[in-house]
Amino acid sequence: LGCEYNLLCRNCCHFCQSLCQALGLGPIPIWLKSLSDAGTSLVDGVEAAAAAGRETVRVATRAARDIDNRYQITDRASATVGFAGAAIRSISPINVD
Repeated sequence: LGCEYNLLCRNCCHFCQSLCQALGLGPIPIWLKSLSDAGTSLVDGVEAAAAAGRETVRVATRAARDIDNRYQITDRASATVGFAGAAIRSISPINVD
C-alpha cells in the first residue's frame, strides 16, 4: 500500500527485491539497495543517539532531584530570594511591589 512506502526502509528497491525473489530470480544486486541501506543505517544511528540523549536527561533529572531533596537547594534558594527581596524593599525609596 502507498501509506506503507518509506524512502529508506520500504521503497521501490525493496519491492523489486521481493518481486524478483517471488519470481524465483534471486536477490537484486546489492548495489541497488546500498544507498537506501546506508540511509537506514544513518537514521537508525540518529534514533539511537536521540534515545541515549533522552535517557541521559532522565538520569540527570533524577540525580538533580535527589541532590535537591538531600540538600534542600530549592527551598534555600527561595528563602534567600525572599529575604533579599524583603531587604531591597526595606531600603528602596521606590515601591517595587
